Amino acid sequence: MMGLVQGRAFRDPKQRESLLQWMARHIADEGEHQDDTNPTAPYRSTLVVVPPLGDDLVREVKVALANDTSAPLTTGDAQAPPSTATSQVRSHPEPLLLQGSTIVPLARVLKLETQMATLMQHMRPWMQQFVEESEACMEQMMDRKIQVVHKRLDAFELRVLERPASSVDITTFQTELARLRSDVDVVTPPKTRRLS
Repeated sequence: MMGLVQGRAFRDPKQRESLLQWMARHIADEGEHQDDTNPTAPYRSTLVVVPPLGDDLVREVKVALANDTSAPLTTGDAQAPPSTATSQVRSHPEPLLLQGSTIVPLARVLKLETQMATLMQHMRPWMQQFVEESEACMEQMMDRKIQVVHKRLDAFELRVLERPASSVDITTFQTELARLRSDVDVVTPPKTRRLS
């Protein structure tokens, strides 16, 4: 996130500073960071399993849904013999984990979605302004290139028009060709004339 803020998208220091202040005010919450650093702390909210975005995400989700049983893990009606395993059972059921998936509290997911939506609302005007400036710059550059091409075409047309008109007409060309043929006939022996 910081790379985006400090990158080219926010060239205006005023925009960059106001976004950093907004992030410091709305996103940084020391209590949430403590949950991330202490994985043994009890969960305070509903958990969401976030699967990794693998090559075959659809297949993995289908497998997870097929393996998911909607029946509760413990029932109050059944009498089971006491064992050491039941004393170690946590108070909440463990969600089904796919390989490489991450457990995230639902409250964190919802808060992050809200923060991202708010951040996008703040960024959208700047992004639109950046797109408009880029389009205007591109349009000006294309106009300049088109003008250069038109100037070159005009210069070429002027050079063609300034050339002197050819003074050779077709009758002069035909008489010159006939004279050359007669000269060739005189030079070549009669034997080769019959073959051609």
